[in-house]
Amino acid sequence: MALAMVLTAIGLLHFISAFSPWPFRDAVTFTKTIGGSDDGVLPPAPSTLLVGLALVGGAVLTSWSTSPFRESARPGCDWWACTP
Repeated sequence: MALAMVLTAIGLLHFISAFSPWPFRDAVTFTKTIGGSDDGVLPPAPSTLLVGLALVGGAVLTSWSTSPFRESARPGCDWWACTP
């Protein structure tokens, strides 16, 4: 569950950074701190959004695979079907 929370938080930061350099005051500080370059050029928004989506998707899959409420957590069940 902790991994899912970390992946979600990092994914949400990617969604925010696609439109804003928050939590930094400007793009130069953001790229210098996060990317290690001084040019202030942020990655394109679509690619940043796709990375955020992949991270949130990974969080969903991680939390689903460890959930005690999914069908396969019951005896006699697998991920595709339950046997009577």
